[in-house]
Amino acid sequence: LETEVFYKKIKNRLDYIPGADLVANAAVERILLAGKARAYGMEFLFKKNKITYIKGKGVLFSKNDVVVYEGEKKISYKSKNIVIATGSGPSTLPGMEIDEENIVSSTGALAFKEVPKNFIVIGGGYIGLEMGSVWSRLGSNVTVLEYLDHITPGMDKEISSEFMKILTKQGFKFKLKSKVTSVSNKDDQVEVTFT
Repeated sequence: LETEVFYKKIKNRLDYIPGADLVANAAVERILLAGKARAYGMEFLFKKNKITYIKGKGVLFSKNDVVVYEGEKKISYKSKNIVIATGSGPSTLPGMEIDEENIVSSTGALAFKEVPKNFIVIGGGYIGLEMGSVWSRLGSNVTVLEYLDHITPGMDKEISSEFMKILTKQGFKFKLKSKVTSVSNKDDQVEVTFT
């Protein structure tokens, strides 16, 4: 967060300060590295605290028994405590192809080499909003297209409403009750059509 605040302070002065663009690029890289470090940090914490981390498809048979399928291999585990972390994957629309360069998931959004001028978030879920928040603080114009009449589906509507107010103050633009009909790459730009 400190790096984002610093970047925001200097971004309007880049033309006047010799070398400021190099500092700004370093700030963006630091933010992206911090995001990647958080992801790898969990694995480090597991190892440090002697927590067994198992990747695969699992079936819980009782509160202490789980079977994990890793390809063709089937392994049974017994433990006093079992945590199932299902992770997440990006949702796509028919005809929309994620290329991780222009049309991106949260993974691609963390890999931009420079701050995008415009950043469109399709869907008002918390992961997309978090990515939008990062890029908004770095100077992107963020627009959220949400099919429903509110953001963060599944969350308490009062909390959702307050969260939307905070993001609006941050500069977000919201298009609620908006149905995205197509997303395509056009000459290194992304064209999003919605109704």
